[in-house]
Amino acid sequence: MLEKFYTDAFDNETALINNNAEFKFKDLKALISSAAAEIKNKKQNIAVSESSNFNFIIKFFACIFTGKNIYLAADLKNLSETGIDYDLFSGTEFKPADFKLNKPDENSIIINFLTSGSSSSPKIIRKSLSNLIKEGEDINKAFNFKGLTAASAVSMMHLFGMTFHLMTPLCGGMKIYTPSIFYPESLNIKNYVSFLFPACRLF
Repeated sequence: MLEKFYTDAFDNETALINNNAEFKFKDLKALISSAAAEIKNKKQNIAVSESSNFNFIIKFFACIFTGKNIYLAADLKNLSETGIDYDLFSGTEFKPADFKLNKPDENSIIINFLTSGSSSSPKIIRKSLSNLIKEGEDINKAFNFKGLTAASAVSMMHLFGMTFHLMTPLCGGMKIYTPSIFYPESLNIKNYVSFLFPACRLF
């Protein structure tokens, strides 16, 4: 899956749809390179708290290609209470930069999901990037999603959203529809699968 970002073999394939505009992998790679240049000298622990799936994807992969330890937190207050020393990945305007996206070590990159703490103190669930990719690959072996567009009501910062709305499409040759959806009937795209926690629907 990662070769879609560090090789040019997939440059002209559509990666995602955002605000009715299609972004090919070459467009996405340019944005990720710019974002990576912004954070390469920041702390090893990087927190991403982003309501926009489009901006999240750019920041998430910028962290991956700079080898950061990634913390995903919808509520930064909960993350601060853990005592972890981190830099917040803020801002969404990135200047063009000549940052080469090289093949990362997917086994050494750790993604930390922070639970909401609604029933107890917030907890951190750690997954390696290789874990998440393997989950996406396994789901694609079980279901034939190729050629469809993936949509979801769940944030990509949530483990379910990360697995089904980001990893599964990237591993299975699907396009990603980035706006969060709540009513499948409101979508004006064809041939899509909507991952509505905890089930999915095909259209």
